[in-house]
Amino acid sequence: MKKHALVLVGAALLLAADTPKEEAAKQELQKLQGTWTAVEGRMEGLEDTKVNVKLQWVFQGKELFVQTGGKRVKQGSVEVDPSRKPKTIDLLIEGKPVLLGIYELKGDTLTVCWSGKERPTEFKAKGNTVINILKREKP
Repeated sequence: MKKHALVLVGAALLLAADTPKEEAAKQELQKLQGTWTAVEGRMEGLEDTKVNVKLQWVFQGKELFVQTGGKRVKQGSVEVDPSRKPKTIDLLIEGKPVLLGIYELKGDTLTVCWSGKERPTEFKAKGNTVINILKREKP
């Protein structure tokens, strides 16, 4: 009887534990937490890529908010996969198609390349692909 109980407890612990991929995604998402200010946005055919309005992205847990003019609006939830090359990020917006993206985090600079149709494979603004470059705000 005790053996069966131990087996059941062991199985429950294994089921509750995150896989290495899930753990890596949690750790990567933790690196994105906080407020990021948009400094550049690139689109095909756009000449001036500087962002002239204070626009901020706020990662809070798995949620992404956009903040501008003192107003904060939830955009959706975020999923990352740091095991892919380049790393992938998806924005899930209720009732809308998933925004598929790739990202690169270098120090306090976050570069995200999004598309609503196909996941980009490189950081190039072409077709319906948009690139956002953000700088981390210091707490």
